[in-house]
Amino acid sequence: MKSFEFNIRAKLETVSENSVDSLLLEFPAVLQTRLEKEIEDMDDQTAEEYLINRLIERKEALVTWGPDQLPQAVEVVHEYPIAFIKSIEHAENEGDKLLLGQGRNGRVIESLRSPGSCYKILFPERAKELHSSIVHESVMQYEVGKLLEGRDDVARIPKVLRFVDMPDMRAMMMEKIDGESVLSIINDNRDFPDGFNIEVFFQKLANTVTAMNEHGYHHRDLTNNAGNVIIDKNGNPWIIDFGSAIKGFISDSDPNHYQLSVNGPTIVGHDQTGIITLRNRVEEYLRNREKEYGTEH
Repeated sequence: MKSFEFNIRAKLETVSENSVDSLLLEFPAVLQTRLEKEIEDMDDQTAEEYLINRLIERKEALVTWGPDQLPQAVEVVHEYPIAFIKSIEHAENEGDKLLLGQGRNGRVIESLRSPGSCYKILFPERAKELHSSIVHESVMQYEVGKLLEGRDDVARIPKVLRFVDMPDMRAMMMEKIDGESVLSIINDNRDFPDGFNIEVFFQKLANTVTAMNEHGYHHRDLTNNAGNVIIDKNGNPWIIDFGSAIKGFISDSDPNHYQLSVNGPTIVGHDQTGIITLRNRVEEYLRNREKEYGTEH
């Protein structure tokens, strides 16, 4: 890390006077406005040091998470599969017919060639800023899936099937889930699937995060995001979106429990806390449904 940091600092010495404006130009355009707000109350020297450290963090991440970090079992393709291009075109031209999900950084699109699979891709304007994160997510999702493979007392993790590596785009091909998020059911005020059993459902989720945490894996985006817990048509739980996940044994006070959101710092709590919070929310929802319809759904 010292030699890496030295190289970055040496490169930055070529920036005219290391000015704040020049340093900001080293970042993607989508980040510059946010960074300007973060440094607006700093003096120039503090702002320059802050921006240099942010550049070091970003460039280290790009080096750390390259396609060579992917498990050998994940096929890496360096050209656009024709079906992939068609999927993107259809999603852009025909609305949500193939769009399975969308977040602040990208979208999940159903594969035309393989109906049982889908692609997670980044939005073009976010691709450079997050170029390595889809690699990181693929690695975390693959490793956690292998860890839990063969167990029937845990939530499912979508299998990572392929990785598309192109200079201007990266995408993860993964198993498609025949289900929807717990969040969407609650927001739309609909019934849970017939096979849903709240005790079994949340015991499997608890078993999952216990196994993950015991082996050093932390999802970190379950506390505030019920959209990352999926329920399939048979009432079984799945966990998705490992973009914030890390591997390492951490405590509740560790700064790795914090994640930067688009609009600033967002507290990302312990995985078990997330499952408890989600259960409380589901129980409240079911109570309200029972009051409204006279029968618990």
